[in-house]
Amino acid sequence: FAMVQTLLLVMRKVMKLESYITIKHIEYMNIVIIVTGSIVGVAYITELFISWYSGVEYESYAFINRATGPYWWA
Repeated sequence: FAMVQTLLLVMRKVMKLESYITIKHIEYMNIVIIVTGSIVGVAYITELFISWYSGVEYESYAFINRATGPYWWA
């Protein structure tokens, strides 16, 4: 969605669509991006909490391995 907004901002200027695509539209798109990003953040925090709260050794290992293992950057 952020890539769509980036392209939209460029096309808005190039095609002179400022009167059709207003700042209010862009602000609404920003709100959608923030809300969906927050939903993903809550999902990650919930996953961390469940792995800690469950006390299951394998679940904790799987989470720690994902966070610090060979593919931590992905």
